[in-house]
Amino acid sequence: MLYQSFSGDAEVGTSIFTMNGGSLTAAIGPLFYITNTDSIIELKDADLTAMSGTLLTASADRWGNNGSNGGVVTLKAENETLDGSITCDSISSVTVMLQNSTVLEGSMNAENTAGSMA
Repeated sequence: MLYQSFSGDAEVGTSIFTMNGGSLTAAIGPLFYITNTDSIIELKDADLTAMSGTLLTASADRWGNNGSNGGVVTLKAENETLDGSITCDSISSVTVMLQNSTVLEGSMNAENTAGSMA
């Protein structure tokens, strides 16, 4: 989960998650969940498993001000097989950059709800 709670425990800015190799599994919910912040996720040669079938969700939640608390995320993946859907609500945005033989085996914005999906 990448988010900004505005509780005073973290500075406001862009959250960054970088993974080179290794493995990451989410047994419940999306593998990556972004809300109320701007985020960059960079993946290279990682083994990812989203048991729920949802790779990434950008969405408003209980943190921040209603109407402006969506997630803004750029996902950069290199040498990856990404398995799962990417979802986004109407006040959030997702940009996906697939590089060096990366494939997405799942849907993007299947319900056509995204504020912006590229």
